[in-house]
Amino acid sequence: MIKRGFNIWRIGIAFLIIGLFSNLSFGSDDIIKDDNELTIIESLQTLEFYLKKGNLQAKLSVSRVYESLTNKTTQAASTVFFDNSSKVEKIRRDGKKKILPIIADYNSDGIFHSDLKVCHFVYPLENKGDQVELSYQKIFKDVKFLDPLYFVDIHDIVYSEITVIVPKWLKLNKVQWNFDGYELDVSEEAEKKSTVYHYTQENVVALSREGNAPSRSKIYPHIIPIVQSYTNDGEVTNLMNDVSDLYRWYSSLVKEIENDNKELQELVSKILEGEVSDQDKVSKLFYWVQDNIRYVAFEYGIMGFKPEACQYVYYDKFGDCKGMANLLKEMLIIAGFDARLSWIGTNDLPYDYSIPSLIVDNHMICTAVVNGKDIFLDPTEKHSDLYNYGNRIEGRPILIEEGESFRIEKVPVGIKPDEEIRNQKLTIEGEKLSGTGTLSFSGDRKTRILSYLSTFYKEDKVDFVKNYIRKGDKNIVLSLDKELSDQTREIDYLVDYNINMNNRIVNLGGEIYFHPEVDYPFKNAEIKKERVSPVEISDQGKDLNDTTIQIPEGWNVSYIPKSVVVKTENYNIEMYFEKTGNLINYHREIEILNSVIYPKDFSFWNETAISINEFYSDQIILVKK
Repeated sequence: MIKRGFNIWRIGIAFLIIGLFSNLSFGSDDIIKDDNELTIIESLQTLEFYLKKGNLQAKLSVSRVYESLTNKTTQAASTVFFDNSSKVEKIRRDGKKKILPIIADYNSDGIFHSDLKVCHFVYPLENKGDQVELSYQKIFKDVKFLDPLYFVDIHDIVYSEITVIVPKWLKLNKVQWNFDGYELDVSEEAEKKSTVYHYTQENVVALSREGNAPSRSKIYPHIIPIVQSYTNDGEVTNLMNDVSDLYRWYSSLVKEIENDNKELQELVSKILEGEVSDQDKVSKLFYWVQDNIRYVAFEYGIMGFKPEACQYVYYDKFGDCKGMANLLKEMLIIAGFDARLSWIGTNDLPYDYSIPSLIVDNHMICTAVVNGKDIFLDPTEKHSDLYNYGNRIEGRPILIEEGESFRIEKVPVGIKPDEEIRNQKLTIEGEKLSGTGTLSFSGDRKTRILSYLSTFYKEDKVDFVKNYIRKGDKNIVLSLDKELSDQTREIDYLVDYNINMNNRIVNLGGEIYFHPEVDYPFKNAEIKKERVSPVEISDQGKDLNDTTIQIPEGWNVSYIPKSVVVKTENYNIEMYFEKTGNLINYHREIEILNSVIYPKDFSFWNETAISINEFYSDQIILVKK
């Protein structure tokens, strides 16, 4: 994991639970409103640069005036994150009085080693209309780690201003991100020793805390300050002019790794014993790292960017994404392959390499060049196969080392689609639907179900799979046809089962009513009118159900629910029944192509969601001949 990146295990499990149990809902509980007890009258942020003993540093001065909107006591509070390359100082109330902050290590599930710290300070406001100014300074001892500057806060802001002071001796790239669609004022003024840039936004709505919202970097306007170069005593120092400078810094860290792969040579020979083809050799080494090295995030100082030496990852049997990628690279090199470390930003980030900044990347993998073709190997993606990539890196730009040079490619979509397919053959028996079925997973869906199953004891896996198939419905009784397989990397993951769906048939004597759906994906998925932020569907791919129901002798089909067919650039939905001979064929297919639904599309989405609800709540009607 590259520093400031997201935790793959923590996010992966949440992603898995939402994605696999794809009964996604955007109800009112997903909208967490601001408490409306505070507003910020004025938010001022000023970024300036200076030289300290010849070293370039930056200072961000922040001042916010809070006003209480309630007669009960409320807390004006500010939280600042910092690490070994920065510090927080001069914490003040109303410009003069010191405030004693609470400083603690930042904790996040699964991040075991981090230098990230939290500085938190508060001041109580007792009456409506009371105001207080809270201010602080954040010092960046290394300007490569400058934070993006946002106008938004967790409270509404009447006036938000960001000022950037650029001395004549400094060249600064001020990237304006997500400015389109917002009313922002940008101006500049030339002073004797610097140029001052002002960015202002008024009536800023509070940071969205609505459920299923994209990260703030994707939707809110912000400024990304990137120091390109500076001059000191006539000498020019280049920092981040373009992606070549970014790569040069990454490469300098790689040169310091001090790999010693002698201990790995015997291991590699043992793993590859009897293997002939290049593909089998690469896959064997890839899978060995997946299965034998535990992923642990490590974000302490420069080790948040510098890979751990291969011998230490091997000895310890754990590593972060960088350490695991580096170990795999060295094992591939021993086996005679061309392998390179590669930096990438997952789909949690909106940036690409047009921005030469450390915020572009949050992950590292290994690229093997086999017969002139790239194979992108992410050993943190447990149970993935050779040519299928996690959704989080598919389509993302990737920076691949090439000695003193580099190249930028794009990770392709995996060769197998991300699909979950249910096939069933059912008959009507009394008040139940009975029959057989097969549930199959491919692509990223398969990787995630295998990863999730690996967290269970053997005796609990069957219970989990059964519960997953019946979606927690206690009226559905299941038995599995065979033992569950632990490893099916190269083929789809299949589960064969016998099913009895009890209490599914309503028999009125001359009429029978029923619906065969089990999953009900996107039921109750209407987006509430008060929602303001986009909705991010946490899973892409295809969810398909093909079920046949045998029509009992002596009965005819009187009615089938109205079909739902919707095709857009973001999603395709097909739900219908059709009669063929003595069978009713049920087809339900939902394919998510673009995971983000923007407010302009909410109305159409809701029309579709209503149609889906109506389809699920409708019934097939059979009548006696």
